[in-house]
Amino acid sequence: MINILIVEDNEINRLLLVSIINIVAPHAQVMEAKDGLEAIEKFIQFKPDLIFMDIRMPGLNGFEATAKIRSLEMWKQTVIIALTASAQKTDRDTCLTSGMDDYISKPIKSNAIKTIFDKWLPAN
Repeated sequence: MINILIVEDNEINRLLLVSIINIVAPHAQVMEAKDGLEAIEKFIQFKPDLIFMDIRMPGLNGFEATAKIRSLEMWKQTVIIALTASAQKTDRDTCLTSGMDDYISKPIKSNAIKTIFDKWLPAN
């Protein structure tokens, strides 16, 4: 079973992502967080295999939450995928250099989620 954490402050985007994951990976266990602080709590509790991390959130943003999560990891590195409305190459580079593993621009599409699963969780 795959454990997925969705970190997104926009409820519609969370619902869309959950719906897509339910189609692409119907046996995945999905947990949701509405901001960076909740993401850290859920990370500690849930130990996800993959995190979809919104970049722009109130309070602790995606970059800050990713840095904190990376500092908590001990035995394995969790795959963190940036979610952002910006599709510029500089934004992608910023996400990757900040400790995220990959990048998806919004609006979120099912083929992009499938590609992420195939690339980062091929055994599942």
